[in-house]
Amino acid sequence: MSKARNQFTTEFKQECVNLVVNQGYGIAQDASAMQVGLSSMQRWVGQYKQELRGVTPLAKALTPEQQRI
Repeated sequence: MSKARNQFTTEFKQECVNLVVNQGYGIAQDASAMQVGLSSMQRWVGQYKQELRGVTPLAKALTPEQQRI
């Protein structure tokens, strides 16, 4: 039997990324505090940084600018 996947809202992902990018949390510390897998947190932070550089994401956009596009 397979494990059910968690579905996280864009707002939750933005809050997690904000803790790393703007608040100075470490990715591992943030993942533990928010009860999210480390690889998910790394992916969200990486996606956010790419979006800031103008790269269109393959997944749902995290930055407000990419969401408008």
